Amino acid sequence: MKQLIKVGLLLLPGLIGLALITFRENLSPLSIGTISALLLACSGSLLYLQLRSRGSSRPIHSRPAPGERPELSLKADLNNFLNAMNEGLLAVDPYERIVLANRAATEIVGSTLEHIHGKYLWDVVSDPKLQSLCQSALRSPTRVPLESATEVDGRFLEISAASLPGEGAILLLLDVTDMHRLERVRKDFVSNVSHELRTPLTSILGYVETLHSGAWEDTENARKFLGKIQKHARRMSSMIDELLELARIESGTAELRFQQVKVEEVLRNVTDLFEEKARQKGLELSLSLPESLPTVSGEPRLLERALNNLVDNAIKYTPTGSVALSARAENGHLSCTVGDTGMGIEIADQERIFERFYRSDPSRSEETGGTGLGLSIVKRVALAHGGNVQLESRPGNGSSFTINLPT
Repeated sequence: MKQLIKVGLLLLPGLIGLALITFRENLSPLSIGTISALLLACSGSLLYLQLRSRGSSRPIHSRPAPGERPELSLKADLNNFLNAMNEGLLAVDPYERIVLANRAATEIVGSTLEHIHGKYLWDVVSDPKLQSLCQSALRSPTRVPLESATEVDGRFLEISAASLPGEGAILLLLDVTDMHRLERVRKDFVSNVSHELRTPLTSILGYVETLHSGAWEDTENARKFLGKIQKHARRMSSMIDELLELARIESGTAELRFQQVKVEEVLRNVTDLFEEKARQKGLELSLSLPESLPTVSGEPRLLERALNNLVDNAIKYTPTGSVALSARAENGHLSCTVGDTGMGIEIADQERIFERFYRSDPSRSEETGGTGLGLSIVKRVALAHGGNVQLESRPGNGSSFTINLPT
């Protein structure tokens, strides 16, 4: 109400002056309207200046009133918007000098805006594809974007360039390194699966054709061929089961029924399962446990599966000697270790040993019937339980795998 009174007081002199001018000069209605508009504008301006001079009673950072338009800094908002982008953005002038870059772009080129501002593009990124795309955009009379893909300092980039006729060009850099890596993993996976399935299938078809051509009449050889067919079929079945298990764990679709698990019971079950297999190979299988162990939150079936894989591998790749299982608890973690006195693993193979289908000795794996998926499952099971798996090995001195789980 007070504000309205102030407005009225500011407008009143103008209206009185307008009446006097109209009465004395006998102006037309059009002229009266014009003068009224001028007076209103002047009065409104005076009111605005008056309120501004006295200062606003509303705090600067308080919530604006309904319908009130907040005062914003265009430059600051533009910089914040550009720096919030995941894509790198570079703007160059007609001479290919960098005039603008956001945070993502500086991270991609490995520099800072202060360092690259004003520099020529080819001095900052020495990539022929990027330079060629930029030059094509600068020569283009339209704003139609041009696209390319390249590798810069180990990063795979998808690049789009658009011309700003007379002003320069804008380059958009999208880092697709992770997507490229996943695509490579997918291709390798398909290639490995195809190879792993083709090998037993080829053997099975060969034996079947031999039997079909008349070898089935030879009872001794027929039994031998059928045994080979059964062996390869079981290997394929085991591989498919492990692939499905691995896919369920990685995708999170596996029904994990976590409960408090007594790891010593799991270790005893694993030892009992492989005792006969180790004895037949002449290996000593032992289990060493402390007086008490804390329980862990986990899925008993998966934990036992992971330990089964470790013990099975240890027995397969230990010609003579022993396989030892043990467990200990310290620093809020419970560790289960499977060690052997086998052939060990080469240093160069240790970084990749947990990859799908990776084998340090493919010929040896063919003999033992391994699928190359066992250690991948061990790693995924450990990760699914919030833990990890560690490897210690020296060629010729055995290996030791440890699953660490939070208690």
